Amino acid sequence: MQTTLFFSLFFLSFRLLAAAPQPVIITAGADPWPPYIDEHHPHGGVSVQLANAALKTQGYEVQNKIMPWARALEETRAGRVDAILDAWWTQERSQDFMFSRPYLDGPVKFIKRLDSGFEYNGLSSLKGKTIAVVRDYGYDEQFLKANDYTLFEVTEFTQGISMLVKHRVDLAIENELVAKTRIRASLPESYKHIAFSRTPLSNNYLYVVSGYKNPNHTAIINAFNQGLKAILANGVYEQILAKEGLPMPEMFQPQTE
Repeated sequence: MQTTLFFSLFFLSFRLLAAAPQPVIITAGADPWPPYIDEHHPHGGVSVQLANAALKTQGYEVQNKIMPWARALEETRAGRVDAILDAWWTQERSQDFMFSRPYLDGPVKFIKRLDSGFEYNGLSSLKGKTIAVVRDYGYDEQFLKANDYTLFEVTEFTQGISMLVKHRVDLAIENELVAKTRIRASLPESYKHIAFSRTPLSNNYLYVVSGYKNPNHTAIINAFNQGLKAILANGVYEQILAKEGLPMPEMFQPQTE
């Protein structure tokens, strides 16, 4: 009798599990950009955690793939990868990608050698400088268009930092939190030789994007937007940031009179 009851309960549990709806898998691509995209983090980084939490409320699950940034853009633009979780907005990108609502932000600052007297004070203060920039990053458009300084393209941010400390360029540029995280992890000896400008070039929002060539782009972005609203309301968003030691973005803080 007990054996029969055991097997009856076993098969009932199995059938219930089999009948449970399975999440729809969304593929995402990006280069390492800790703490937002971090291949060494057990949960993939802050952006992966937030995207997964938001999309889970809508029946989706994210599988993030690490790849060079330029390839991530191209694969997502072509619809072979469903999304990028940590994109900056640019006018050019808006022609190829559907953007979510912003979900994080951060200052993009110039990085200089410690003994440099440079301080950023508008684009005119960059005159004559050589600046390492990462290929296909969505920097401020006016910064990219100006021609009284030289932009030196690198494929990976830490290449620019190596060039900076070796006096091959005058400046590098990156999201401040990402830069500090990556330099401490990959080039710890360089960290004591660099400093950040006090004034940022810009304060950039982070978005989830999906290419217009992907037939599911509207469903993916709408699901993220709805899920983001849900995790802001239930406290999961703030819990994830607190666990990673990050403050609540100003755009989501309660407004005071």
